[in-house]
Amino acid sequence: MRLLILFLEKNGVLYVVEAKCWPAYLEGRLKKITLENIEKIKKKVGMFLNDDFVDKYSFDNRKVDAQILIWWDFDEANVEEIKRRLKLSDLISIKKILGELRGKADHIVMKYMRWAEELFKTLMM
Repeated sequence: MRLLILFLEKNGVLYVVEAKCWPAYLEGRLKKITLENIEKIKKKVGMFLNDDFVDKYSFDNRKVDAQILIWWDFDEANVEEIKRRLKLSDLISIKKILGELRGKADHIVMKYMRWAEELFKTLMM
């Protein structure tokens, strides 16, 4: 399981932001957060979604104020309830971001795809 934790300050609020490697969770079955799978996700994510995370952690000698989780997708109809149950200030969908960027970043994607192809061709030699 891979994760990325960032700290972001905006308008005097210190957020801790965590992005998870969503496909790793039960072979992708937890890639979308719903009210039905929220408890499984809490167990898989662990420490970041513990009820007392914000109270226990600090950054640069400053108490963390709020949490943001970045996940592949979530049930938009229940997003406020999901955020409440997970005690999140915000929940960000990678799927939605990629959808909004479709066609706008193709040149960057193609560049990295070429680099990856060259790497794997070299490794196969």
